[in-house]
Parts: sequence; C-alpha cells; structure tokens
Amino acid sequence: MNLKKLLLLTILITSLQIYGQTSTNVKVTHFPGNTLVDGVSTFVAPKYIRLSTNGQNCFNFLDVQVYVRASSDKQKPYKFKVEVTNNSNYDVNVATSMWGLGNGGSHTIRSGATYDGLGGNNYTEKYPTIRVYQIQVEYNQSDQERYGVPSITNDLSCGQTPESYKNQKLVEKEKEDEIAILRNELNALGNSEEDLNEKLSILKKLENKDLNRNYQNQISNTEQALKRLNEEKEKKRKEEEEKKKVEKAKKEKEKKEKDEATKVAVEKDEVEKKQATINEEREAQERKAQQEKAAEEEKQRKAAERKQARREYEDRVASQNKQNMAVASSAAASSATVLYMLAGVVYQGSGRANPDRIFKGEGLYFGLDFGYSSTITSIGFNSSTTTFDSSDNARTKEEFTDYGIVNINFDVNPKFGYETGHYGGYGYGTLRAGFSPFFDSFGLSYDLGARAYGGLKWVKGYVDYQIGNRSYSANAWLDSEELGSGKANYNFNRLSLGTQFSWYGNSRTAARNHITIGVMFDKITSDDDNLFVQQLEDDNISGDTPSYTGYSFEWKHDHHGILSIEYFPTYPIVGNIDGTSRNDFGNDGSTFIQLGYTRTVDSWFTKK
Repeated sequence: MNLKKLLLLTILITSLQIYGQTSTNVKVTHFPGNTLVDGVSTFVAPKYIRLSTNGQNCFNFLDVQVYVRASSDKQKPYKFKVEVTNNSNYDVNVATSMWGLGNGGSHTIRSGATYDGLGGNNYTEKYPTIRVYQIQVEYNQSDQERYGVPSITNDLSCGQTPESYKNQKLVEKEKEDEIAILRNELNALGNSEEDLNEKLSILKKLENKDLNRNYQNQISNTEQALKRLNEEKEKKRKEEEEKKKVEKAKKEKEKKEKDEATKVAVEKDEVEKKQATINEEREAQERKAQQEKAAEEEKQRKAAERKQARREYEDRVASQNKQNMAVASSAAASSATVLYMLAGVVYQGSGRANPDRIFKGEGLYFGLDFGYSSTITSIGFNSSTTTFDSSDNARTKEEFTDYGIVNINFDVNPKFGYETGHYGGYGYGTLRAGFSPFFDSFGLSYDLGARAYGGLKWVKGYVDYQIGNRSYSANAWLDSEELGSGKANYNFNRLSLGTQFSWYGNSRTAARNHITIGVMFDKITSDDDNLFVQQLEDDNISGDTPSYTGYSFEWKHDHHGILSIEYFPTYPIVGNIDGTSRNDFGNDGSTFIQLGYTRTVDSWFTKK
C-alpha cells in the first residue's frame, strides 16, 4: 500500500469515528420541586412546564424541547412531552424514544413546523434520557437532479445538516462526472508519442481520483509503449549522426587541401613585405631615438621645477599646521579651564533636597536636569584638498566623505509629570549645545518627548517617544590643506523600550536610585533634497524609512545626578551635499555615542 492510499485510509477512519453516530441523547438536567399537599410531598403541575436539558449538539437544525406536567397516575406521576422543531428548509423524518406509546416513534416534520408526538406519556423517573434518532431528509426532484441526492436519505450522522449532506453528494457527483470525462478522453487517444504521453498523464490522474479501480497495468503498458518509441527514435538519431560525420570528414579534407595551397602563396608574400618593413623600421627607430633624447631632457627639467615647487608648498603647509596646532592646544586648555570652573558652579550643592519635596509615594513631579555631555559621531564632509600625484603635479581633490566629531555639550532638560509607586509618566524637552575643544566642530540639538512606565515598586517597564532636530558643523581648520566644510541638519524621531530598577540605598535616605536599561529605534525624517543619508548595508530598500537600533543605560540618583550612555553601533552618516560633491565611501555606517553626567533637581508635590 503506497503512502497516498494509507493517508486516504487514515482520513476515512477518522471521518467514520466523527460522523458514525446517527443519534443523540437529550438529558433532563433540572426539575421543578414538589409541593406539600395534606402533609405529603407531591408534584403539582396542571400545565406543561419546559425543562432544562443538555446533550442535543449533533443536529443543530433541530430544536428539541422537553415538557412535564403532573399525571393522575400515582405510580407514574410525571407526564413528559417532547417537541421537535424543524428549522431547516427541508422536510425531515425524526424519531424519539418518547413518541408513539412512549417507547419510540417516527414522524415527518415539515420545514419550519413543530411536532410533539400527539401528547405525552406517564413516567416514574424525574430525569429521563430521550433518544433522538432516524433523522432523514426528503429532497425534491430538482435537488435530486442537480446534486445527486436521493428522495429520502439514510439516517444522518452527528454533525451533518441537510445542506452539508447535499454538498457532500454534489462533490461525489462532480468527482464521478470528472472520472467519466477522463475515461472518455482516454478512450479517444491513439498510439502516437503525443497521445501516449497524454494517455499516461490521464491514467495517473485516474489512479489518484478513481480509487475503486486499478490502473497499474494500463500505466505500465503505456510506459512500455513510450519506451519502445523512444528507442526507435534514438536508433534513427544515431544513424543520422553517423551519416553527418562522414559528410563532415569529406568536407574537412577538401578544405584542408585548399588551405595548404593558400598558405604557401601567403607566406611568399609575407616574406617580401617583411623585408620592406625591416628597412622602414630601421629608419624610424633612428628618428625616434633622437626625439626621445630631446623629450627626456625636457622632462627632467620640468620634473626638477615641480619637485622644487612641491618642497616649497610642503614647507608652507607644515609651518601653517604647526601654528594651527599651537592655537588649538591653547584653545583646548582655555576651554578645559572654563568648563572646569563652570562645573564647580553647576554641580555644587548636588544632593540637597527640600524635605517637603521628596518622593512620598505619589504626587505631581517637576524636574530639571542640567550639566555636561559628550557627542561622538561622524557627519558628511564636503572635502576640498590640494594633493600631489606621483609626477609632482598639484591637483585639487573634491569628495564627499565622513568627518569624525567629538563635542562637549551643555544640556538643559526640564521634566513635568506624575508618579506613584507603581506607575507614572512625564513629558520633557532637551536643549543641547556643544563644541569641540579644538573648535573644529559645533553642535546644537533639541527634542521633545514623553515617557510612561508601570510595574512593581522596584522594577517597571517603560516606553518613551521623542522627536527633535540635530545640527552639526565642521571646518577641519587644523589641516591647512583642507578647504572644505561639513554640515548636517536633520529631524529625527525615536521610540525607546526598556526596564527600570528602583531602590533606596538604605533605610535612612530619601533619595532613590534608578537604573534604566533600554533599546532605542531611531528614524531620520527630514525631506531636504540636499540632505544625504547614507544607505547602510542592512537597510530595507523597499521605500520605507529605515530604523536604526541602539542601546541606552542610565543611573539616576534622585536629587543628585544622572549618568547616561546612548550607543548606536551602526548609524548612517548624514550631511548636506554641495552641488559638486559626490559620495566616495561605502555603506558600513558610523557609530553614534552620547555620554553625559547631569545634575538633577527633583521636586514632588504631594496633596496633604
């Protein structure tokens, strides 16, 4: 038995287990209580009462209801009645175990009609089980012709409906019609190669569809006939190839004899031409030697002039670069002094807090973070430099490349929101201005955002969204050969997700510690035509705006300060391109790092 037949047999056995049941039981689950009559507990119900039942879930087009009232027979005090409503569009034959004389009976119920078995029967049991069985559907002539259904069906199986039975018969009828069409097509075919291939295809279809017949012998005979035809074709092909080989060998022999005669004539002519060429080349070589000697002397004179000009240029560049470095060193020292003095003002008094404004479980929140941070990244740079080639010729090289910047920033970040022990949120805005200690790059950025968080007192999840703008510029003045400049001005939005851990350092302190770890997703949203955004190797090039993934770490000590790190391992190089620039770098991207330690002033306003 092949795998296909085994699978069909498994499906058939499973179907018989599901649909083999042709009846269903209806069980009374709740019964009215008795009434005390003359000191005796008696069931009193002069009219029929509908009872709660379960179990009728096989034939959903039939509504089976059970009723009871009191009977005059003291031995059988309960008179039960069963009503069946046919909700289908067809007449249905139904039997129940309470119809007839109370031991079973069948009746045809019209579409939409209800039948109750002509009254009830007396029973001693309060909770009888009623069997519903012999469910048969009657179909009209039109349905019989269209779907292949009988005038009256056998007993329906559990889960079948008049519609599903009709559709099942339609599938069977269509399958029989399809098999008949295939067999007619098979009988109309001949014994040509095309007909045999078509016959083999039809036989394999019939083998899959008509499981009542065995087509293996016919398939085998057809395959044998095709094999014999192919062998005869192969024999004829080999005979034709052998004939062509003989003819080809004859033509090749004739061509070879002709080529030999032509070769002798050509060789004689070439010998004569070669001698004439030798004489001409000798004269040309003498003239060339004289010209090359004069050209070499001129070349050496000009090379000496270019080398002298290059040495003078390099001396001027070295001297200017030395002066620039001295100025840069002085500027860096001055910057460090000013930043150090300003830091003493900014961070002085860190950790002080008004006892009325510490966190007491919940309240409105206002915070202000301010202090130093650093930005490390690369931007697009419109380079224009003077260079010398291997022949000491001065050239101007223009290209759009990348320029690394390291800026020291001053940040101001106000926040306003509401916080409880388990959830909270705040809106914020950030203004960040910075410069390189060597004054070769400057930056200004601002953003607005909101953060919401929730969870346990000591651990919470958070989501953060912000939009903003970054603007950077660079001039590379330390290199006197570099006359270019760089600029990047672009909008961005960021979605951040992560976890926040909070705790008190000890039982006496009112200042909490918070460590926040998260992942960030940045998108560059500017639509400036002159703005270049590097296409990274992993970017989605379908037209959607790429998203760049980074990671963040933050340690905040309430009323003291915030240590923060933002790190994007791969970030596009962004820059405004001049009209004559071009992109001469690849698609590996750069890194984007933001480090900072800012002082934080926190205040919570709690309703007293």
